[in-house]
Amino acid sequence: MGKPTTSEKPEPAEETPEQKEASAEEAVDKKQWSKRVLEAEGHDEDQEGGETDEGEADEKEVRDYGKARKMSRMLKAGNVPEDVRKLWESADQQSNPRLFKTELINRLFQVNKSGNYTMCTTSPDFQSWKANTDTKFSEGYSTGETYSVMLWKVFHGNEQAFTTALNRGDVYERGGLYHTLTVRQGRTKTSTDTQQLSGGCAALTVDQFDTLTSFFSGRPWALQGSQSFDSATNRESGPEALLSSGSSSGQRQLALQDKPAVEVEVKWKVVETNLTEAKQALDRLQRDAQRYVSKVKVLGDNDLSEDLKSVLASLAKSLSVCGDCLTWNEVPGGLSKQNVQKFMQQLGDDTDRANETLEKVKAVVKARAD
Repeated sequence: MGKPTTSEKPEPAEETPEQKEASAEEAVDKKQWSKRVLEAEGHDEDQEGGETDEGEADEKEVRDYGKARKMSRMLKAGNVPEDVRKLWESADQQSNPRLFKTELINRLFQVNKSGNYTMCTTSPDFQSWKANTDTKFSEGYSTGETYSVMLWKVFHGNEQAFTTALNRGDVYERGGLYHTLTVRQGRTKTSTDTQQLSGGCAALTVDQFDTLTSFFSGRPWALQGSQSFDSATNRESGPEALLSSGSSSGQRQLALQDKPAVEVEVKWKVVETNLTEAKQALDRLQRDAQRYVSKVKVLGDNDLSEDLKSVLASLAKSLSVCGDCLTWNEVPGGLSKQNVQKFMQQLGDDTDRANETLEKVKAVVKARAD
């Protein structure tokens, strides 16, 4: 018998340095490709929302892409609550939209016992974060004036500049008034710290109820309520109820009573200072209006005369009221805080209306004089 032959595997040829380098590069490419495939689904919501990964390394919080994929699937399926969806869509209004979405995702989802992500809109972490907002705002408003007022107040009587602004659309006419548009932009940030506690209802035993009743009965405010209750009971029931109420007072559940509201009065010195300043302003406005009496008479415009008369009458009435208050050290209706605020508000509104009418008269007089 011949000797058994054994098959030997040929030893692999030794790789050259160029082949080793090519194999290493191929392994790196496969690893990077696998990572991109795993994270592709997690980046769907970024592509849909127009976001990029630029600046992610500088974020204060790193996004959990497992939670991000869960959020993306729920958004596509329409399973996100309306308030959460609006919060998600408002990310573009924030100072850092991507960070806003990252914080929302990380706090909105929690891992359950089976290892799956669950949306928890009532969790304290999410509710506390939701109370903090950082929103940009931009609002526009227009101011309407008559032709003469706009000409002199804004363009200082330059009709050519006024006409140019009308042609360009910087000023537009609507309803007989000429308007200019003003835009105000900025950012407002609010923060509210809240703590939510919800322990539910608890059943008390008889002994526990007696212990709580005894504890609250010893409080000063509870004693005051007890005395009020006793006096009311005695008036209604007569002397016979005194003994029975005295023997069972420790077993009765007491109630809290609100004290009557006390009106806060403003010190006269404070009111006197404000009235003195208001009277001085009214005096200056009255002198200014009287300087235009002769000019309005020359024009012979009845409507303009009536406007100036109403201004002078309103100013005279306000000056008379201020003088009476300063003479007698009082305000009509008393010095309560609410009454003083109402009085000063009315005085300010009357003065504003008189000033606006006077400015209109001034503008018309100047326009016709030219």
